[in-house]
Amino acid sequence: IRETAIPAVTAKNAATRQGAQYIMRYLSQCPDLDTSLVPDMLEANVVGLADDSDAVREVALLAGKMLVRHHGKAQLAVLLPNLEAQLGHNEWRIRASAAVLLGELLCLVGDARRVGFAEIDLDDDAGLGDHEVADAIRQAIGLQKWHNILASLYIARLDSVAAVRHAAVQVWKTVVPNTPKALRDILKNLVRRLVSMLTPEAGSSTNLISSSGLPLKQEAIEDDLIDEDDDTASSEGDFEIAQDAAIERQRVGSRTLGDIVQKIGERVLPELVPLLVEAFEQGDDATRVGVCLGLAEVCAACSAQQAVERLQLLAPAILDALLDNSPSVASHGALAFRELHKCAGKAAVEAVLPSLLSRLDENDDDSAVRAIGELAQKRSRELVQLLVPSLLSARPLSLARGRALAALANSAGAAVGPYVGSVVRTVIAHVIECTEADSNEKLLTCAAQVAAAAALSGDATGTVGQLASSLTTSAPETRAAAAKVSALFFFFTWNISTRR
Repeated sequence: IRETAIPAVTAKNAATRQGAQYIMRYLSQCPDLDTSLVPDMLEANVVGLADDSDAVREVALLAGKMLVRHHGKAQLAVLLPNLEAQLGHNEWRIRASAAVLLGELLCLVGDARRVGFAEIDLDDDAGLGDHEVADAIRQAIGLQKWHNILASLYIARLDSVAAVRHAAVQVWKTVVPNTPKALRDILKNLVRRLVSMLTPEAGSSTNLISSSGLPLKQEAIEDDLIDEDDDTASSEGDFEIAQDAAIERQRVGSRTLGDIVQKIGERVLPELVPLLVEAFEQGDDATRVGVCLGLAEVCAACSAQQAVERLQLLAPAILDALLDNSPSVASHGALAFRELHKCAGKAAVEAVLPSLLSRLDENDDDSAVRAIGELAQKRSRELVQLLVPSLLSARPLSLARGRALAALANSAGAAVGPYVGSVVRTVIAHVIECTEADSNEKLLTCAAQVAAAAALSGDATGTVGQLASSLTTSAPETRAAAAKVSALFFFFTWNISTRR
């Protein structure tokens, strides 16, 4: 069997592959089957479930069902983790079939009747299983494995392919009597998985697979020889497959987090956000990026009332992301803030901005400067009118705030145009009062950078007009400082324009 039948599932001829699956089907019904063959037979079934031929896939699914029905209880420790793992396979046909076979196995273990298709409403979360079935399965496989299975099924319920969603919902409704309670039980496990799915590296792998479920093979050009050009082309194709799978996993993870908040947000937010914060604090840069994406989905799924009421939970987590040392994490933290601002409006700014300015004033922190630039980039028109007056309100004006104004202008562009005059006048007033020459020169440079960013974004005439107004004053100190700003402005605009 190992030398002939199982290898035949990858034969070139579709009829041969179908025949191999028929052998798997009838072997599965043998009561005295060598149990050491079960893992190999299951792997052969998985290959058949992803086959290009409908006939092969149909027989492979029947073979899988026979294997589960006749050996499910005896080989539970082998079948259960393997089927659960296939729910995350890159090939959607394997995910759908794995959900069906997993349902067969759970019904066998729990002595349950599978919920019929007519009883399924994809938009209805009511569980149709009973507590006796759930208790029987939990006792048979253990609490941790039960929670793992439920977490995998819940993620599969939000799959991008309808066939996978339908199969997963059918199993969920068969074995879960109370969806909200089940969600609360598996929340920690589920969040950990979702954060892993949201991290950019979650889908990368050096062991890439093809649509057949086997390692990708090169095609021979002549006499089974493979040249370097084909090898390079195949590697590029493999990388694209892995990238697509990673992107799709991120989308599913995002949808799942949003679905949890929408379904039981009021009750789950106090538990969900601390779990995301814990993952953020303990994870590497990639994990923190995933957490930021998760926070963005949570904020997007919140109603306006929920966002305002839970600002004390959400704002500190987003602030930590904004101030992260990694530019990528900070950028994704700004994305989360954008979603929070959409829901909570000005209250979101009032919850985050004071702490951000305090960090800026206390430490002259590069991360705080970068955070303000990221905020302006993600939500420029709405935030500039709040950020600019706040940054200019300090007396004396610190160099850190000047740098933050420059970063804000570089990100917001044209949105900062109406405020150029205010920025220049405030900086000049500070320079006249302050005696620190080095700091004054740097502040004047920051003001010129703000003006240059506005001019290069399309408002050159208005920007020059605002600069000229400071040159017409009667105070010689003001005119001198305005002249320096103007000179630096023209230097920056000319220099950047020639580079373009």
